[in-house]
Amino acid sequence: MRMVIVAAALLGMLLVQVAYGGKCDTYVNSNGYTFPLSKLKNEAPIIWKYNEPSPPPPPANNGPPPPPATEYTATFMICNVVDKCPSSHSLTPNPQPAACQSWVDEGSEKYRIMGQLQYTSITDGPLEDKSVVVTYENGDPCSTGVNRTIEITLLCDPEHSGELPKIVFDGEAEHCIYRFTLSSNKLGYCPTTYNPSAPPSSPSKHKGPSGGTILLIVAVVFAFVYLVGGCVYKRVVVGAVGLEMIPNVDFWRSLPGLVLDGFNFSLRRKSE
Repeated sequence: MRMVIVAAALLGMLLVQVAYGGKCDTYVNSNGYTFPLSKLKNEAPIIWKYNEPSPPPPPANNGPPPPPATEYTATFMICNVVDKCPSSHSLTPNPQPAACQSWVDEGSEKYRIMGQLQYTSITDGPLEDKSVVVTYENGDPCSTGVNRTIEITLLCDPEHSGELPKIVFDGEAEHCIYRFTLSSNKLGYCPTTYNPSAPPSSPSKHKGPSGGTILLIVAVVFAFVYLVGGCVYKRVVVGAVGLEMIPNVDFWRSLPGLVLDGFNFSLRRKSE
């Protein structure tokens, strides 16, 4: 029983890697520069705080003063997920927030997902040898119904000496599309090699797991429930032990012989 559970857990971890791994690894731009983005996966979260502008003050002696500006915090990772972003607005099952917006409203902390790791695209940056753009899409919807998106330009700055990158908010390209530029001298921000003959990476547009991956996950979950549930049932209800705990054990024992019989039958029909 323990071996069954361990094997299922390992297989589940493998499926997670198939579904979400390798999407934000090494990027070769169209000019042959290689950006090792995987070097940034374990970096500290990028945090940027800003205030929502307050409305203009009312005329003198005419109404209460305007409310104070709301302080927002944008937290995002490069090629990884943010630890804490319990948004109640996400329409995606099991979201993988790579960028999160948080603020305090009436003493309670609120969260919005600005973009998700499994909806990552990677493209060339504006400077062919010094930049790359990582985009996270399918964040929480705005008031207009458009899902939030965050575009992060990673800029190589050899003169930058800080441990954390320099952060510049470039504004909103369109409604609810936020643009940032991060500058650093670390690998990932800076390319490792220049090889003009290297084939460029295809613009990496990821829209979540493929249909085949989803089908595989469903099949493995069904097999896991069938095997573990059957073993538990036969152990508790029937009192079986050892291999006899396997559900439909007689069928599985006879399966190799049935396959061999079918193979031999096919050979005989072909030789007639």
